[in-house]
Amino acid sequence: MLALLPGCETSTEKESDAGPYIRGTITEIDGNTVLVEENPAEEFHGKKALLLITGETVIVDEYGEIASEADLAVGQFVSAWVTGPVLESYPVQARASLIVIEPVAVPY
Repeated sequence: MLALLPGCETSTEKESDAGPYIRGTITEIDGNTVLVEENPAEEFHGKKALLLITGETVIVDEYGEIASEADLAVGQFVSAWVTGPVLESYPVQARASLIVIEPVAVPY
């Protein structure tokens, strides 16, 4: 699902101490990708990221314990960091380096 589309620019995003690339609600899970939206009520605006989960992605639960891709669910609030190129489409597409499941559940 993470594909280079003609006419889309890319940039490089690295983990930083400044904080996550996106914080929001998981609104869709499709195979090894998750769609995270800052504000799911905004259909065509707002920050959205389609994140590819790889074997390098670290997932941490709300207790700080290592979790797995199977622990991710639609409606969860997460913070996510990305690595490598970011496809500047809408939503942006990138590889997730770290996903932290936040203790707050956001209804979807």
